[in-house]
Amino acid sequence: MRHHWSQVAFIHWAVDPAHIAPLLPKHVRPDVLGRTTYLGLIGLRIHVLLGGRLSVPRLGVFNETHLRVYSVDRHGHRGAVFLVLNADRLVTSAFARFALRVPYTWSPSEITHAEAVATYTTIRRWPAGPDRLRFAVRIGDPIPEAAGVDQFVTARWSMHSRWLGKSVRVDVDHPPWRLFAAELADLDLPVQFLAEARLPVRLGDPVSVLWSPGVTTTVGFPVPV
Repeated sequence: MRHHWSQVAFIHWAVDPAHIAPLLPKHVRPDVLGRTTYLGLIGLRIHVLLGGRLSVPRLGVFNETHLRVYSVDRHGHRGAVFLVLNADRLVTSAFARFALRVPYTWSPSEITHAEAVATYTTIRRWPAGPDRLRFAVRIGDPIPEAAGVDQFVTARWSMHSRWLGKSVRVDVDHPPWRLFAAELADLDLPVQFLAEARLPVRLGDPVSVLWSPGVTTTVGFPVPV
């Protein structure tokens, strides 16, 4: 499949790898920078591209927010594991959850812009809703080249997941992100959202906040880990 990912906000917190390890698929371990790994809250708009160029009308355009952590498998492939995903298309969410075994939840959402501030709002009605997830980032200057934590959390070319009882890897291919420095302008992150993912409910201040206008990407097929 080909997607265009746009209006992407990245917010990351440092977390203990020991908290993350039990959440990962078999044969996958936390990827670390030094002795630390990271939890990401990501908001974006996804366009599924028909023939690699044109957006699929209505069902192929949706907003998404997700929580993810970072992983490396026994073959050395570095990727991300999605703990909670929200999408505002019911059919898309149901297909991904029940056919592909990706943990999507249908959650009406919107992305709005006011001057240099991008705001992401998601209403989660299930499993314990309704709850509102809301965050906003103030977009700053472009980053010529990502380094350190910024590079670690954005240079991800695979997803690790469980599918039909097995651990799999799905590779993605896209140009380097065009990244902008950003700062967190607002955050309303329900405790239930973290508890659902079995994560610590106190995160402290984020260590990295970024924004990107987006990339066009190719998503591969699942392969066993």
